[in-house]
Amino acid sequence: MTAALLDALQEELNAVEAFTKVLEQEEAALIDGNLMAVLPGIVERKTDLTEKLSNFGKQREAALTDLGLPASREGMNTAIGSDNSLADVWKKLLTLAERARARNVTNGLLIKTRMDYNHQALIALRLAAGAPAIYGPDGRLPMSMQTR
Repeated sequence: MTAALLDALQEELNAVEAFTKVLEQEEAALIDGNLMAVLPGIVERKTDLTEKLSNFGKQREAALTDLGLPASREGMNTAIGSDNSLADVWKKLLTLAERARARNVTNGLLIKTRMDYNHQALIALRLAAGAPAIYGPDGRLPMSMQTR
């Protein structure tokens, strides 16, 4: 039965590796300013891999349940305590998943920075075009003119 768990873990590890590569491509596109050319493909691959990761996680949980273990991290810890091959793959999976999480956070910050820059550029263009910076009754600029 641990063979089914090992297979599920290996499939999940392969999917996390592929997901991490897509995140690396996304980061490179964000840094290079080439995002619009590759964004549709990146979004499609991320969506596909997210679905696969969810399915592989369910397979792992089912394999744990078949072994009479809880479908949780506690169950995994019990399973790896008796099988070194499981422990090796599980450790790689956790390490790579953390790397993917960190890269995803970095990409989110890059996207936010780009959005903030674009927002500031739009404000500057509106002001340069003579759009009035009129304050509302509350003493604030309209939302479309505010900086973030």
